[in-house]
Amino acid sequence: MKNEMKLIMENWRRNTSEFDPIYVENILGIKVPLVEGKYRISESLREDILIQENFIKNFFKGVKDGFFQKLGALKNVFKTLYQVITDPSKIKTYVFSLMRTKIRPYKQALIKIKQKLSNLNMPTFASAVDRILKDIEKIAAEAQPIRKAISFTTIVLLLEWVSGSIKDQVDEMKEGLIALPASIEKLGEQSLNIVKKIIMKKLPKMMVKLFTAIGASIAAFPAWTLLVVKLVKGAIWVGESLKDTLSSFKMRTDREANVKKAKDAGIQAIGSGGEVNIAERNL
Repeated sequence: MKNEMKLIMENWRRNTSEFDPIYVENILGIKVPLVEGKYRISESLREDILIQENFIKNFFKGVKDGFFQKLGALKNVFKTLYQVITDPSKIKTYVFSLMRTKIRPYKQALIKIKQKLSNLNMPTFASAVDRILKDIEKIAAEAQPIRKAISFTTIVLLLEWVSGSIKDQVDEMKEGLIALPASIEKLGEQSLNIVKKIIMKKLPKMMVKLFTAIGASIAAFPAWTLLVVKLVKGAIWVGESLKDTLSSFKMRTDREANVKKAKDAGIQAIGSGGEVNIAERNL
């Protein structure tokens, strides 16, 4: 593991020192200006590149063999995330899988919940839901691919926690957050207050802790992961609920690998179903 990580970091350092614009723009998420047909790296830009590279380096500090075995049902989620960040070419595919399987359905549900709460004359509750939607938009606009992958993973796990908490505590809501828009007007006062407390009081506290950790450059991947596991109660059903995301990611990365193999062999994959839709990956 140590030798593998050393090789990855040396490769990243070599790429950065050479100022490969593809690496800097697509992996670190930093735009390199083109002046008179040549890429120009100013001292301030050089500093930004090194800061982001150090973020990557610190992110993996202390990762050891067997670490993921401690995470129970969340093991596969974080093994996948670890795989994605150690092979940054897979970040866009991973983020797209999260968007398609989790973020978009949740976003649609939250928009409907906000509308229903406005109709019920509950503007404060509606504004709390709107803040979640704005956080999702803020993450989507994140320029740094690695931070986007981490942040989207965090928001998905937190929304899964909300959904599971609703299922556990509200008898009428066995389908969780996704089904809430269709049922919210039928909920009794007690049930509605439970949902309100989860979304307005408990969720924001968890979000502050996790996103503060991300903003602080995450001293170590294991520390951030264990914090997620600690905060996201009910890890068993959270892990289970992300199976479709991981399956989607695996299917897409396998397809991309096959396309690359075919191209390397000089074979066109047109019409084979193996092409990657570039437009759908430009998030």
